[in-house]
Amino acid sequence: MKGIDKGKVHRVEVEDAENTHTNSNTITEIQKHLPELTELFDPTAGENQPGVRLTDCIAFDEFVPPREPSERKEALEEREQILEAKFTMVNEIPNAYVAATDATVPREVRHQAIAGYMVHSSGRLVTKAKFAAGRVTAPDAELYAIRAAIIRTIQFGDCSMIVIFTDHIAAAKHAVDPSMHSGQGHSLAVCAELSKWFSGGLECSIEFVQVPSKIGWHVHLAAHDYVRDTPAVSGRCLETSLNSVRQAVAKSCVDSWISEFQHTSYRGNHFLQMGDMRDRPLKPSILKGGTWLSFTATESIATTARMARCILGHAPLGKYRARFNIDGEIQCSFTQHGKTDSPRRLGDLMDFLRANPRTFAFEAPSEGIG
Repeated sequence: MKGIDKGKVHRVEVEDAENTHTNSNTITEIQKHLPELTELFDPTAGENQPGVRLTDCIAFDEFVPPREPSERKEALEEREQILEAKFTMVNEIPNAYVAATDATVPREVRHQAIAGYMVHSSGRLVTKAKFAAGRVTAPDAELYAIRAAIIRTIQFGDCSMIVIFTDHIAAAKHAVDPSMHSGQGHSLAVCAELSKWFSGGLECSIEFVQVPSKIGWHVHLAAHDYVRDTPAVSGRCLETSLNSVRQAVAKSCVDSWISEFQHTSYRGNHFLQMGDMRDRPLKPSILKGGTWLSFTATESIATTARMARCILGHAPLGKYRARFNIDGEIQCSFTQHGKTDSPRRLGDLMDFLRANPRTFAFEAPSEGIG
């Protein structure tokens, strides 16, 4: 075997390095973040047995103030009055306790979420507390706050009625759901304590009331400010919930998607690049139906198909014909996507398609077909 000639420069080809690089896929991202999970689950919890579940034995009240689609100032003020009347009424009931719960999630990953509550009875504040909740998502932290508030109010020996004011009604529903989910430990603790409380001989009741954050209702706002007015809490080996791991995996995958999407070899040579309101190229997203299809939520299937045909360069029809050697037009027969007079924003494109219902429409089938 001949040795390497040290007199020559041995060049390494790097032109295709970017294209051969493969971003982490979902499986590898899960493997990366799963060791961070510290949450424990109980798939065979006694509280989750059919017929024994708290929701199978007890009906829970859920109060959601009526909402108007317009959310006018008058409508918001009316909803605030409803909440105030509810709060006043409960405070006039003997042995009734009202808890306003809230939570906040920091932007920095190294900091912990904060969950807290403020408990009122007979028109006065009787107790309040807040806790570091670990590395969790907003729903997890809200669930923690509700759990802490319920268990604390039950500890008052004369308590026979609990009303929880929360801006996260989904977390309230999870609080009495003992099945496996992120934050199951909080739910199991709530179900166990409420079961003892309801079987204590008193006529007890619990109700969850939704408080829209945008109203800024003073009772819930006080709890909100109390929780937010907390110095950043960091720590090592933070308690990490399942939802937090899922969120980290999803973010990594979306970041990889956005990175891949910048290359024409990934998105396709005929893909029509659209801009946002600041004329920045649109980025793919998994939220609210995605970047493009979210604009067609109220549109017909035909309009959605025309939009897809325009943006994708009439793919996959042309690509399909080319791949399988099928006769027919492969290139766009309507227009060139590079024209400067074509809509550059997705909203403008949708307006254009509505005004021109035949543009990018599919041709009628030949006679005798279909």
